[in-house]
Amino acid sequence: MRKIIITLSLLLFATTVIPASAQTLGQRYHSREPHTCASMKAPTSGAPSPAQAAQYITCLMEGERSHQLVLVSDVRVEIGSGTRYNDLASIHRPGGAAPNAMIYDIRGSYKRYACEASSPAGQNCRVVDNPHAQGRCYITSFGDWTCAMSDGNTDYGTANQPPPAN
Repeated sequence: MRKIIITLSLLLFATTVIPASAQTLGQRYHSREPHTCASMKAPTSGAPSPAQAAQYITCLMEGERSHQLVLVSDVRVEIGSGTRYNDLASIHRPGGAAPNAMIYDIRGSYKRYACEASSPAGQNCRVVDNPHAQGRCYITSFGDWTCAMSDGNTDYGTANQPPPAN
């Protein structure tokens, strides 16, 4: 009888603790889930399309950082011409880029959301508009694309905003 009571007690404990810890990031931050990329290996030659670059930027930027969920929306990207890695001064060579890679300048815009778990749903994000973002896309030595851009915006954005819908 004692074994059954201990087992039932453990079962009750497990059912009350697990759901709280099993929350997804989206549930915890009252938002959608951060985007992820199954693969970042396309294209295998040439520059990524603007849509691919936007997808890679989104996947690399979104996620939990410093007790906030960072999300982006309205990502727009233009791809510039490429420069060979070895043609760049060493100070301008991106770390992790494959030595035979082309480095593509990019520019565009996006909105960055920093969402708090402790704020009320629908008013838990700070939104910063980044209308003049610049950056680069390149293939790493592992064959994955890295695309990143920012506009150095030091504005704190608008608080008490809802998270992005998509």
